[in-house]
Amino acid sequence: MASATPLLVKTPTKSIDSVALEFDNARKGLSFVEFASLKMAHRNVVEVKDVDSQVHNYELTESAFATLASWSGFPKEYVRKLPDDLYFRNVGYGIEQAMTSGSLGKLKLVVKDNSIISWTDRRWKGFPATDALKAAASAMNQPEVNSHHIDSEAVNFSITSPDLHTEFKLGDVQFFSVGLRFPDLGTFLPEIVAQGNRVVCGNLMPAPYGIQGRHFKIYDNSHQQILDAIREFTRRGVDFIKDKMIPQIQATLDQKIDNSSQVLKRIVKQFGIPHKLVEIIDGALRVCEQDGAGSDTMYGIVNALTRAANNPEVTETWANQLRWIAGNLTMQTGQKRNCSHCYSVID
Repeated sequence: MASATPLLVKTPTKSIDSVALEFDNARKGLSFVEFASLKMAHRNVVEVKDVDSQVHNYELTESAFATLASWSGFPKEYVRKLPDDLYFRNVGYGIEQAMTSGSLGKLKLVVKDNSIISWTDRRWKGFPATDALKAAASAMNQPEVNSHHIDSEAVNFSITSPDLHTEFKLGDVQFFSVGLRFPDLGTFLPEIVAQGNRVVCGNLMPAPYGIQGRHFKIYDNSHQQILDAIREFTRRGVDFIKDKMIPQIQATLDQKIDNSSQVLKRIVKQFGIPHKLVEIIDGALRVCEQDGAGSDTMYGIVNALTRAANNPEVTETWANQLRWIAGNLTMQTGQKRNCSHCYSVID
């Protein structure tokens, strides 16, 4: 197993406690409302009768309206263009059918500042995001948060530690982290992923789908079971980084290739990369040659793919796909004997 060396370039991090405070402040004033009925009062405003027969008017955020449209079966963009009478007739009919069928009855409202920001399962009792953060941190040595953000459905963060920082060659430092997308509003399953960042360029490479370490999903229901699963999967993510990701990245440095253009052609064909992205990847490869991640090894090819994913002209879908391809190639390197000219498997 490759051992991590002390980080030479300090990466920006925040303490667990400071991020926990941000999470608490962001969700302050949040409430869950179980409703007996609802109907449109005005455009983007619903009248809600809760289970205690109290009536409230709540504004719908864009994402909440989209969810309502999905559950109620009316075309969101179409009804927005309708005059008021047709708007209320179409939306009202959709809501009525969804209430009758019971599909909306399975949900409850997530309300903040008198606005519905989301919908969640009625069985969800709420779960402080800080609990998830501290559970993940407890599975790591000297943990610090290296990235985090909050959206309408979840808190997202990744945690690193000094023993996950590695210098693969002079000046080329990477730090690794375990990331968690935690749905504190209960709208989907929590996911944990192991990932690496190259300091010199900020390239991100998650461990690819289909192998241990990538996207642990938590299916437990109770508060304690979820916390235990977060600790366990975070620990597994750390082990995966140390036992698999770091050694495999070293293997890409050791894997020499004779012709980077041929390797890229094979990758383009194998993964169906669109032609318009090939020029971006070629350009990224030339930059990698300049910053020391040369194209004479698989390390240069992998870095070219993750660097290309950062290009603003690349869609989010393809950016994620390029990162996945990079991780996939990294995990394959050295596992089979490959032709050094075209990198195809020869035995």
